[in-house]
Amino acid sequence: MPVGDEWHTAEYKIYARTVRHTGGHLSDGEQGVLPVLPRRERIVVSHPLYVAGCKDSSQNATASFSIPIGGADSVDIAFNASPIQYVIEALPHFERHRMPGNLYLANSIYVNNLKATLGQLTDKERKRISSRARGDLQKLLESQTSEQGWSWMPGGKKTNLNITASILERIVPYTLQLDGYYKRQLKKALSALDKAIVKQYSDQIQTATNSRINTFSHFRNNTISILYARSLYFGSEPLSKCDSATREAYDHYYRQCLTTIDDDIPLMCQGQLALLMQHWGDTASAKKVAHRLKESAHVDPQQGMYWVKNTSGYGWYQRPVETASLLVDVFADVLHDWESANRIQQWILSAKQGTTWKSDMATAYALSALLRQPTGSDRQGKATIAIDTLTNSQINTLTNSKINELTLNVKLENPTPYPAWGAVFCSSELPIDSIPAIGSGISLRKTISIVAPDGSQHLLQPGMALRIGDRVRVHIDIHCQRDLDNMVLADQRAAAFEPVSTASGWRWCHGDGGTKGFHYYTDVRDDALNCYIDHLAEGQYYVEYDLWVRNAGTFAGGIGSLRSVYAPEFRANTTSATIRIVD
Repeated sequence: MPVGDEWHTAEYKIYARTVRHTGGHLSDGEQGVLPVLPRRERIVVSHPLYVAGCKDSSQNATASFSIPIGGADSVDIAFNASPIQYVIEALPHFERHRMPGNLYLANSIYVNNLKATLGQLTDKERKRISSRARGDLQKLLESQTSEQGWSWMPGGKKTNLNITASILERIVPYTLQLDGYYKRQLKKALSALDKAIVKQYSDQIQTATNSRINTFSHFRNNTISILYARSLYFGSEPLSKCDSATREAYDHYYRQCLTTIDDDIPLMCQGQLALLMQHWGDTASAKKVAHRLKESAHVDPQQGMYWVKNTSGYGWYQRPVETASLLVDVFADVLHDWESANRIQQWILSAKQGTTWKSDMATAYALSALLRQPTGSDRQGKATIAIDTLTNSQINTLTNSKINELTLNVKLENPTPYPAWGAVFCSSELPIDSIPAIGSGISLRKTISIVAPDGSQHLLQPGMALRIGDRVRVHIDIHCQRDLDNMVLADQRAAAFEPVSTASGWRWCHGDGGTKGFHYYTDVRDDALNCYIDHLAEGQYYVEYDLWVRNAGTFAGGIGSLRSVYAPEFRANTTSATIRIVD
């Protein structure tokens, strides 16, 4: 049966006719629905719209754009002077794309807490949202390690200090509502950071005694992150409540921070330093760091304020959107420079893709940054948009005749002192079979073998057919030329296949050529297998899993991809093979 590209399900009906007993009448039948996996994947390109706030009360701020839209099959326009509109658009993303990770739970708690504070919600809706946030918090606390911190994926036995610090940072606004058991468990997580700092301090004293290693720079970025996360709780859990060993360790590292302010520190850590110093009560040092950040920034009328060095990388501190969002807090809280903060918000909006940013973490950070606004202005009015013949539009979708035009002419007017923004989203679909294999510093190779009853394997060659009931083994080779953090290996599954094991959990990845393996967390989905990897060291590895052949026909095998969760532009993928199955 031919299946159209636009199909999502296929309904079938089977009728039985028994001639001898019924005289040719129908005697039985069966009806059901089969899911249809798409043959194509949608690619979205966004063109940001921005108009600055008006400084002169006698005129409006204006901006004009000419945007190429030729070749797209769908063009959506979004524009609103209020950042709340973009928050609302991004919120469903956290419900549709739930991940099993502990950091995702923390982001979900933050977002649901944010939902509950928005207007136009009924009491029933607000109660449901609050209940979901409390449920996510319960799951998060249940997944604490024996050290009371968190690993990246649930069930990990070792505490990841960066993940623990990030989780505590995300749920700060929510902790004000907690008491009893929840508050005690979060206090234990703070104690885990304190104990880690004391141990690190003790180990470094020993290291410094036996070598010439600069003990602070060796741990600098991680230490700044931990100190910053801890400083967010100074109001409820000040260091004065800690024992002398803990206070000595924190004092030591804070003094080291004061003597190591330089441009070699990553931008995110510089922002954390400024806020840490502000929380510590050292306003002069905080402003010194903030002014250095402002001096190294670039300002562009279309892109806003940005830093050339704010690029994606392989460390947790090399995430452009998260870094820019943190710097909004620096300019707002330390320098009280709202003009610069608004310009950074402009850059954050320029990085927006569809209704979200590049990852859950980036989206959560961006939402908190966009909601930062000054108060106390007398200027009234509302920004407007004129798009060819469309005027004062909030959200519009262009007709097919408009899409055929090569460019779109846009004019924005803003009488308010606050920036207004929007975006034009051009999307198109590509056949999955035409997606090429890519990779930079990472490469993947995917093969399928037929597993015989005696356990022997035979590689599936092009043109060979499988049979219903066959057992096949998917083998994915990973060649990694650098160390990577927080990676996801996602392998799409042809609609004809069903997994032999549907249980999620921790597995072991084998290394090739003397490379050590690693543990990873598997999440079995209806159409793919996702493998979450805490740390992927340089080397060669392979992942294997088995499938049953269930349906006959010709299918797209799907692609395998390896990407960084928090910097998805760093990725590699395989091509998609054609799978032929006969009865």
